[in-house]
Amino acid sequence: RSASVNVDVQEGVRCLESAASLRSASAAMHLGEFYEDGLQGQKDLVLSFLWYWAAAHLGDGAARSKLKALSSLMSPTQRRVAASKADDFYRDLMLNKYRNSHKFQ
Repeated sequence: RSASVNVDVQEGVRCLESAASLRSASAAMHLGEFYEDGLQGQKDLVLSFLWYWAAAHLGDGAARSKLKALSSLMSPTQRRVAASKADDFYRDLMLNKYRNSHKFQ
């Protein structure tokens, strides 16, 4: 059962990533929430920040508040890493290249 749930989650993430690359702010926001809350039990605050950053740039007003709140939970190193990757992540997302150029896991 857990293997099928894992596949379902992975497929859901792929669908949201595809939607976000087609400029869906809502999809990017959901991905930020997934990684902030712990997708499959593992939190990734840097990846969450990057998805919120994308959502904010795609016009989701709530994403800016999420970025601010998340930043307060991140270590200085996490904030530095996220800030250094944010613009490239968003650009690559819009060019549909982010899967190859951003290795987070």
